[in-house]
Amino acid sequence: MANRQNDKQNDRRVQRTKQTLYHTLIALLAEKAFDKITVQEILERANVGRTTFYAHFQSKEDLFLSSHERVFSAISRSFFSDGGILRTEPSPELLMFLEMSHQDQSRDTFFYLTSGSEGGEIVRLLKERIAEQLTAQLFELFREEDSAIPFMVLGQHVASSIVSVASWWMSKRTPYTVHEIATMLHQMNYVVLRHSLGQ
Repeated sequence: MANRQNDKQNDRRVQRTKQTLYHTLIALLAEKAFDKITVQEILERANVGRTTFYAHFQSKEDLFLSSHERVFSAISRSFFSDGGILRTEPSPELLMFLEMSHQDQSRDTFFYLTSGSEGGEIVRLLKERIAEQLTAQLFELFREEDSAIPFMVLGQHVASSIVSVASWWMSKRTPYTVHEIATMLHQMNYVVLRHSLGQ
């Protein structure tokens, strides 16, 4: 019983530490560009030790994206129904992700992502995490031997198209609405997934 209570206390402490670090990063982002912020600045303002930071995160980019894991998980499921049937329309999850990205006042992923370089670490990690979760979703719903394209390749393709098109859409301030860009993204990836999975 005591061990379980200690585990719960430790879990709460870890969550508080992660939230403190994330909120500190967001506060710093209100003052300067992401690439000008150092891990040391985050640690000093949050009053957290370096060892503690690296016990939870690999980098400031990892800290930033770790707070959006639920969004990435939702995107990975956005092309399929619960029964593994391909959706013919963009899902609420994809629309939510793009809507969130589109709000200038929202200090969220794409607000900062489009302020920096397309080749930046945040972009790489964002693609990587969406690809990993989408690939896992494909393995859960389908048999890879029945697919025309290996699941890891499919995951990379879909994740890259979502991140690249959304980044371009935000940075170029194109006239397309959230629903229009979501529909185009969905249609392009729907064709690839349907062909590969034989649906």
